[in-house]
Amino acid sequence: MSNNQNQKMKKYFTILSIIIWCICGTQAQSYQSVISNKSIWTSIDCFRFGPIESKLIRKEMMFGDTIINSISYKKVYRDTSSSFDWKTAKYTCAIREQDKKVYCLPKDEIKENLLYDFNLKVGDYVTVVGMGLNYPNPIKLKVDSVSNKIYNGVNRKIFKFNANGSYHTDETWIEGIGSSFGFLTPFLSVSDNIFMLKCNSKNDTLYYLNNNIGNFLCSSAEPPNSCEYSVISEVNNNTQFDDLVIFPNPTSDYIYIKTEINDLQYSIYNLLGQKLSQGMVINDQIAVSNLLAGVYIIEFNKESLKINRKFIVGK
Repeated sequence: MSNNQNQKMKKYFTILSIIIWCICGTQAQSYQSVISNKSIWTSIDCFRFGPIESKLIRKEMMFGDTIINSISYKKVYRDTSSSFDWKTAKYTCAIREQDKKVYCLPKDEIKENLLYDFNLKVGDYVTVVGMGLNYPNPIKLKVDSVSNKIYNGVNRKIFKFNANGSYHTDETWIEGIGSSFGFLTPFLSVSDNIFMLKCNSKNDTLYYLNNNIGNFLCSSAEPPNSCEYSVISEVNNNTQFDDLVIFPNPTSDYIYIKTEINDLQYSIYNLLGQKLSQGMVINDQIAVSNLLAGVYIIEFNKESLKINRKFIVGK
């Protein structure tokens, strides 16, 4: 082979190496977001009280959008049935992500908390507030290692935290999936109790599965189909009730109702529990000008569904 051919071959392999390096580098650096509609996390919680053991399947599903204080969030619902069931699921918190940081705004709260920070490096400390047994207390831990691992064909960063003998136990965060303790429960303080993420699916596709979970949990058998990804029933009125909004609050003449539910009945009570008025919601508004200044409870109901809201009348 001539020198000219050798130079061409070297140039070819150099270019090929650069292309492969760029492709691999791009894959390694591609951030995996946790925000995904219809993403379901299944966790198995083991509780020990002396010789007594109990096991709970906990499912959390991200579904739907909401705007709070002019900020866009995804809503997360929690259910404890073997398959996620809208009839029993409860709205738990609102989630948003910005600059690889994930924030959680718990239901009925006004302040959001840091849930994850996927910018961390080895040696960094991070303080988060999860929706576990330690809520609302913040917990601080140090990053022990950062690596990469492929889950279902997707390259993700892996963050490991060392508890160093504290009340907390060692933990792993998976980029785009969450904590090894469960999506809403990073840095979950435990002693004899164990909480572990079993699986995560997005749009019916499995992205994470922990096959070794049975070795660490209660001695009782893991419930069958704990990683079933089907969702029982569609979004029902119970979910829509969680989104019902009344405004303005305080008010002096009318309450306006924002909801997708039709044919709502209402009852208004004072703080002594005495019913003051009732009727049907007409044109998404209720007259309250006849009420004295004070704090009241309005109960909305349709069939077997009920929800309360508190409002203030100011004169």
